[in-house]
Amino acid sequence: MIFLHGGYWKALDASATDFMAKSWLTRGWAFASLNYPLAPAATLETLIAESTNGVRYLLDQCEALGLSGRIRLGGHSAGAHLALMSCLAAKCPKAIEALWLISGVYDLRPLLGTSIAEPLDLDEARAERLSPLCLPLTGLPHLDLVHGEQDPPVFQRQGEALAAQAERDGVPVTVTLMPGYDHFDILEHADETLKLEPGRHAR
Repeated sequence: MIFLHGGYWKALDASATDFMAKSWLTRGWAFASLNYPLAPAATLETLIAESTNGVRYLLDQCEALGLSGRIRLGGHSAGAHLALMSCLAAKCPKAIEALWLISGVYDLRPLLGTSIAEPLDLDEARAERLSPLCLPLTGLPHLDLVHGEQDPPVFQRQGEALAAQAERDGVPVTVTLMPGYDHFDILEHADETLKLEPGRHAR
């Protein structure tokens, strides 16, 4: 499992999601928290490129790490955006069997003019070009979208829009709404949505 942290592209690091490893390890899976550079020191294009490079590197290292090659890719909030954009940029390697996206941001255009967009230096054209909801999703692996009932409505709406677009593009998708959880505490419980066969990765 490769996972990218949230933080609106400008905060936190991979250690923020290390605690999630336990639920994957108990299922026999390996877990990697992936770092990426932060805005405003790096552009959003750089964040996407570096996240994509990190995913490709781990895919290339599967054999050396003693892994079977079954890979899931995921993220929370801004990390869900980066995970999805990384998969699109990498043209969805067949090794990635599913995307696990938690309370993600899939359309950057509503951020224009807000304090969130300021360090990203977004304009309309770049926001559209870097938004998964503005791109064809054909060829993506299964999308497992998770939202908290108390997430801000915009996150739920974007998740629903992504699910609808995935269905139009022929991409299998599952949407799970978790009662009682908000944008942050959902991370502590998102593993409850996992339906995994035991991993058979490690030798």
